[in-house]
Amino acid sequence: MNTPLAFWNFRALNYDAQIGPMYDDAYRRTAENSLKHLRPDDKVLEFACGTGIVTAAVAPHVASIRAIDISDEMASRASAKMET
Repeated sequence: MNTPLAFWNFRALNYDAQIGPMYDDAYRRTAENSLKHLRPDDKVLEFACGTGIVTAAVAPHVASIRAIDISDEMASRASAKMET
């Protein structure tokens, strides 16, 4: 696991359960602060979306959101959250 991609793909496996709760407040505040600057007709590009914690909170409030991440595993988990 010597590359950033390998590291984040590995972390994606249990990120929400293990790490997510430690940063719940920070993720909530990030979404709230972002929404102060967004309008319902905005199209958003989110870099480093991780597992989509903030993405899922922002998406219902904008016209569209495209979220990308270095880790295909993280992005896959974020995508799955958007499908539910």
